[in-house]
Amino acid sequence: MAFRGTFAHSLDNRGRMAVPARYRATFAEGGVITQGADGCLELYTAAEFDRTAEQMTSEPASHQRGRRLRRALYGRSSEVELDGQGRILIPARFRESAQLTGQAVLLGRRECLEIWSPEVWERESAVVESEYSENLEASGEATS
Repeated sequence: MAFRGTFAHSLDNRGRMAVPARYRATFAEGGVITQGADGCLELYTAAEFDRTAEQMTSEPASHQRGRRLRRALYGRSSEVELDGQGRILIPARFRESAQLTGQAVLLGRRECLEIWSPEVWERESAVVESEYSENLEASGEATS
């Protein structure tokens, strides 16, 4: 499954946020939320998190870099479950790290849903848009 689209959602006073209706069945068995490297949170299905983690932690745990990558990935992750209303509870430390206060922008990124504070996403979105053509050309995907 590829996650697509951009959605505006709000967090309630307990830190719960609705998962977009089209993806609720995908997260029926729960998911994994982790702190992303770009200031957002990433919401994965458990299976996709395991696949991504395996790629990211291919360096052996006998190497310091391998141990540090594992600490960063697994220590900054938490399992989440949908409640009866299709919401997940975003732990407080994750809300703080992503600067989520009341509103959130959910963005499909193929393998996961990213969760951004609107202010942080506005800055990142400007960079994404300004570099889009250049990045397409660099990847060999641009057309004339």
